[in-house]
Amino acid sequence: MPAETFSTVIDKLVELVYARGPISAKDAAKALAITEAQIEEMANVLAESGMLRVRYTLTGIFLEPKRMGVESAEKEVKGRETASDILYRTRAIEQALSDSMRSFQVVGGEIAKRIQKHKMELDQIEEAAQDANEQELNALLKDLSRIEKVVERFTKDLEITKSQLNSLREKACNIRAKAAKDHAQKPPEKKEARKGLLEKLFTMLPIKRSG
Repeated sequence: MPAETFSTVIDKLVELVYARGPISAKDAAKALAITEAQIEEMANVLAESGMLRVRYTLTGIFLEPKRMGVESAEKEVKGRETASDILYRTRAIEQALSDSMRSFQVVGGEIAKRIQKHKMELDQIEEAAQDANEQELNALLKDLSRIEKVVERFTKDLEITKSQLNSLREKACNIRAKAAKDHAQKPPEKKEARKGLLEKLFTMLPIKRSG
């Protein structure tokens, strides 16, 4: 038998069963160019792991895809759709925030230029105010008061925006921390089961291990 990697043999057997449907151990052995006894041993271990089913008949041993109930199938499909939807939505949020940031950088740059221009104009007004008469000075004071109020509202709006961004950042941070914590607390049953499965199957075939 050709020296194939372990994972290749297992993948081929599982793919064969799910592609053809019920298949005899004899036909599977021919398709994979290994012995029928090896197919039977591998199939039994794979059946224990829930990856496929083994059916014994008077005519021989048959390997079948694992059947899922309607509820289990719907749950699996729903799980995939939910994961896909979450990924799509998080990436959409990331893209929207990136677009907003770029827009703010453009607008912010323009605003910064205007603020600098206004500051220079106020410097000039400050010098001119020294020579202003009482009427001109009163009008100037009213105008400066309105400017102060506009700047105050502008600053308040910026603070609100900053607060909203901080709230959004904290929300994302909390979700990420909770997801990481939940993932870390999950017992690695599947990983350990997979390791045990590999160790069992390694002993069945005279093939080279990958890695």
